[in-house]
Amino acid sequence: MFRVRAPLTRSSSWLILNLPMLKLHPSHASASEAGDYFQVMFEEQADAEGSRYLLIQRQFEFPDEECCAIETEQPDVCGHFQIQRAVLERARFQVWWSGGSKSKADVTFEADDESYADVRRIMRIMIPQIEVRPNDKMC
Repeated sequence: MFRVRAPLTRSSSWLILNLPMLKLHPSHASASEAGDYFQVMFEEQADAEGSRYLLIQRQFEFPDEECCAIETEQPDVCGHFQIQRAVLERARFQVWWSGGSKSKADVTFEADDESYADVRRIMRIMIPQIEVRPNDKMC
């Protein structure tokens, strides 16, 4: 569970919300594009049946209200959502979205410099408001 502190009023009172979270530590990260379609895939094992994964896709061919498709091996997490916030570091990706049974993913991943550069470039296209942290030496 992820705990968020949200103010109830202008006073010092705070409400604690428990948000379900998808946690993943994949050994494979990749990014691809085809025309107006972009995707980033985080997988425990590349192309392995039954492996845990997080796939984020976005297309620009048709108006999409700035939604990304989010897919995992868990059907209740899949769908098209507006990304509320995203943070990319050299070995970590966090994303918050609206809707669905889970609304946050925390992914710690491994990628060589070339794969990471591709992931970073495609993420910036799909999620323009993404925060790329300063410890990213490739900015």
